[in-house]
Amino acid sequence: MRDHEEYREEKASIDGYLAQGYTIAGLREDMDGTLVLLAKGDAKPEMASLRLLNPDSRKYVAVLVYAGQLEQDAG
Repeated sequence: MRDHEEYREEKASIDGYLAQGYTIAGLREDMDGTLVLLAKGDAKPEMASLRLLNPDSRKYVAVLVYAGQLEQDAG
């Protein structure tokens, strides 16, 4: 049950940043999890980062990146 709670918290953090207008600028995988790099704005972007430890959260952010790429290819 703890894994599901961790996933929900990390997903809520990701969704919160996206709701504030941040976009996913990059991902860095390492043995400690995934570091999600977020940017807001164009000229001089405001940067943020978020460390994801839960495997399901890591999959969720990968799906968001993939979906964003599909939208760019279609548009």
